[in-house]
Amino acid sequence: MLFCTARMDGPTLKHDWIDLDGHRGSYALLSPKPHKETAIVFVHGYGGDSIKTWLEFQFLIDSLADEYPWYSGCDLFFYKYDGISSHIPASADSFLAFIRDIFPIPRRDLLDTDVQDFPGDFQSAAYEYYRTLLPNQYKHLVLVGHSIGGVVLRMAIWTVLRNAHQILIDEGVHNCDDSEFIKVEPLLGSDLCLFAPANLGVNFTGLLGVIANTRMIGTLLINWLRPVQAAYSDLSSDLPILDDVRKYTEEYSERFPSVLALRARVLWATTEKVVVMWQYKWDGPVEYCKDVTHTEVCKPTPEFRRPLEFVSYAQQRRAQAS
Repeated sequence: MLFCTARMDGPTLKHDWIDLDGHRGSYALLSPKPHKETAIVFVHGYGGDSIKTWLEFQFLIDSLADEYPWYSGCDLFFYKYDGISSHIPASADSFLAFIRDIFPIPRRDLLDTDVQDFPGDFQSAAYEYYRTLLPNQYKHLVLVGHSIGGVVLRMAIWTVLRNAHQILIDEGVHNCDDSEFIKVEPLLGSDLCLFAPANLGVNFTGLLGVIANTRMIGTLLINWLRPVQAAYSDLSSDLPILDDVRKYTEEYSERFPSVLALRARVLWATTEKVVVMWQYKWDGPVEYCKDVTHTEVCKPTPEFRRPLEFVSYAQQRRAQAS
């Protein structure tokens, strides 16, 4: 389904909102600017949603375009997945299938553009316009995750690094360097931005409090959550999932420091109560926000712009350097 330059009781959005074929519930906000080089992919967390988790981003990148012009030349993609009842390795695998359709060369039929919604005289022009919204290739990728979405991203990155390493070994390259990894797997050159990630596990009491505000309350919630929620069990049990991802990510990050995707930038709320608050060994310096909660830390407002700055500043520095 196509949402063309939507109006929602406010100024016209400058990015075009378009659903993505083959990825139900996922969609893109595409910039009409030519020569686009950057794709930003957003991954929500436990009980989150591809729309509601990131809704503030969607409006503010255009309403504050004069102050944050970098976003106007970027395409934004919002990934939808089952962040509750699916195990995290399965979610990471599904995410990789999603990202393969986007980066570095977007699938040419990725956009679900039903021009039948337009009057007959405009259908041909509409089709040509939306066909040009996707560039032939993206040069840069920014991966943005909130809460369990951060774990999904780190597991996906570890998976592609392991696969790239095996490809190099099969080709007889046993003493590979950073550039060879990124050449085999461009995803490893992405900028990784994590809001309050659950990389080290969750606080069960704090997580219950978040879900109780959105789904149900009391003992019914506890009985519902513990036995059936696969994502929660991955983060709270004695399974080695989190330890393994952290161990190998840290090991390879030390060996290959220029593989950017192994070294996340992390932004925390100082009042964090839902997830265990810390970082991987070689991640960037920890950053904090005051007066926001676990669910608010990734939601910019006209008064709270830190999330907009956090996602954009590494790529802006890279653009200035070049």
